[in-house]
Amino acid sequence: MQNNFITPFNELLKRVSDLYKTFAPNEVKNRKNIHLAKQSDEVILACYLFGLLHSCSTLIGIYRLSSSMFGDDFPSETRFYRTINNLKPTIELMNQGLLKDNVSEEEKLGIIDSLPIPLCQPIRNFRAHGASEIADIGYNATKKIWFYGLKFHAIVNPSGLVLNFVLSSASFHDAKVCEDCLTDFNIPILIGDAGYVGQALAGRCAEKGTALWATPRSNMSKTGIDYRPVKAIRKSVETVFSSLQGFGIERLTTHQSYQILTRVQLLILLYNLLEVEAHKIKPMTLKFSLGIKQLAS
Repeated sequence: MQNNFITPFNELLKRVSDLYKTFAPNEVKNRKNIHLAKQSDEVILACYLFGLLHSCSTLIGIYRLSSSMFGDDFPSETRFYRTINNLKPTIELMNQGLLKDNVSEEEKLGIIDSLPIPLCQPIRNFRAHGASEIADIGYNATKKIWFYGLKFHAIVNPSGLVLNFVLSSASFHDAKVCEDCLTDFNIPILIGDAGYVGQALAGRCAEKGTALWATPRSNMSKTGIDYRPVKAIRKSVETVFSSLQGFGIERLTTHQSYQILTRVQLLILLYNLLEVEAHKIKPMTLKFSLGIKQLAS
């Protein structure tokens, strides 16, 4: 392995190994012929995360970086992909375990928002077929364009950790997915933008024990409530989404549904790992780059 990769990769591998040993099911850790693999699951996962960390936008790019570090002592390209995809449920358990170890009961606030994931250029909207089981055409209000792809819905806490996420069709309204995001954590207060306004949605969230605060649009009727503090808190989710965009969540090159979900799971795991490391230096910071420095130190 090249010397300039050794320290950050080894530190990343330690974190991944701890999560894998603690949260991976025994039937995964002790599956048939696992002892014959050239590299363990922990190394395969760490290699994928390391590739994402070094801005490898394609699967082949991640594989080439990984094989350059290990040479012949690394599995074939197809086995590498197959192992990663088969570990998707384990990756989800690892991410949930990481959060439960680092999100305290006192953190009672969540912020929800969505992000478009286009799978092609707009000119190909009606000819694209990637992830056709769930992908369709939706409207990106921020960029004011129609796109073919998916939507990434996530709940983030004020310290920058992604508590839960859901992938939906691009045409799905944010309000329809809100309740699906409220599954893994008890969140008494949830803050959303104008896409989550509505008494019916607020009532359904209340049944789950969550008070939904949605900031209205400027053209809606005045309620007499000062939403400026709430809007200030919502900036956390915008910072997190900006970081995820830097990791390439809007530039997915895989067009199979299960591959997309696996990649997003790994991307979220990497981001949360870096945020946890960053909080060791500066609690509540949203600068995941401090986590990279922590791994490299």
